[in-house]
Amino acid sequence: MSLRVGDWVTNCGTGFWRVHRVLDHRAWDPRTGGEFAQRLVFVTRFLSKSLKRSFTEDCCDESLIRPLDVAQRHQLDDFIAANPELLRKFDAYQPKPQDTLFTARVGVPADRDADPITRALAGGGELTVFEIGPTLRGLGLKTGAVPYWLVQFLCEDYACRDGYLRYKFLRVLAS
Repeated sequence: MSLRVGDWVTNCGTGFWRVHRVLDHRAWDPRTGGEFAQRLVFVTRFLSKSLKRSFTEDCCDESLIRPLDVAQRHQLDDFIAANPELLRKFDAYQPKPQDTLFTARVGVPADRDADPITRALAGGGELTVFEIGPTLRGLGLKTGAVPYWLVQFLCEDYACRDGYLRYKFLRVLAS
């Protein structure tokens, strides 16, 4: 499928959506540990299924996006013709940035102190999803241990460079 910014589509959320961003990147397959090409599509909802104003954002894999069929396109065109002011408001709407989290498991340290992990990772710059595990292991943390804590990394607005999403340390969720 060849989606472009501005295309009207449907996705797993109901209603009428318009593509506002397309992102090709290398993603991590948690089953194999390998990487694969992924196309993410960022969409903004114009109308709900019941044809009510419903401006919101979503992001999903391209496989979950479908171009409007002929009947849907006619329904949308008829609505826009009867409601041009709502389309103008939609055109002026600025989609909110969308973030993504990566959560890694680490074994609970013997001293049960999360501060050393936080200090070691805070301000450490950007990491790809492929660098997070080796970075944690490089700190002496066991990424497959039980019991475990969660370490979260944030990728703001799906920041991508050189084909990879870029994450920054966010927090340790220790219990």
